[in-house]
Amino acid sequence: MILPVISLDLSEMTAIGKPLPREVFMLLAAVARADGVLADNEIDAIARAALDEGLELEEVEALEAAIRDGVAIDDIDVHKLAPEDRLYVYAVASWIALVDGERVEREEAALISLAYVLRLTPRGKSEADALVQHLYAQNEGETLARYDLATLRRELDQRMKRSMMPPSSV
Repeated sequence: MILPVISLDLSEMTAIGKPLPREVFMLLAAVARADGVLADNEIDAIARAALDEGLELEEVEALEAAIRDGVAIDDIDVHKLAPEDRLYVYAVASWIALVDGERVEREEAALISLAYVLRLTPRGKSEADALVQHLYAQNEGETLARYDLATLRRELDQRMKRSMMPPSSV
């Protein structure tokens, strides 16, 4: 099976213009691996996104090594993540789990674990899932390679503001 080249464009994605911390990329890798396979192009996409986000080359190399060794969701320190970034990480992970058209049981379990580790409220989780489902349907299931993740972040931010959901209640 030939896998598409996946590109994660996370520019303009961070809360208050700060680079996303390394933990964001570790979480994405852990969820991407939940279906049992983490392909080289997925690892490369995560590493490129980390570089584009402003992580130093040494940090990205260590990130790649950790991803290749395998990482469990509950082994990642999420305390560095702003509430908006936690919600965004969950939403991207939810999207990744949907990219192949369906969520398998292991992916669903990984998302539940991720929501717990990120300390998302049921409301925050369900709003992120609903947004991802809406955008997925709107884009007719386009692969992540063609999906504009900036739209996901903007939509999450707008929905949080509209619902007056403070970041601490995600």
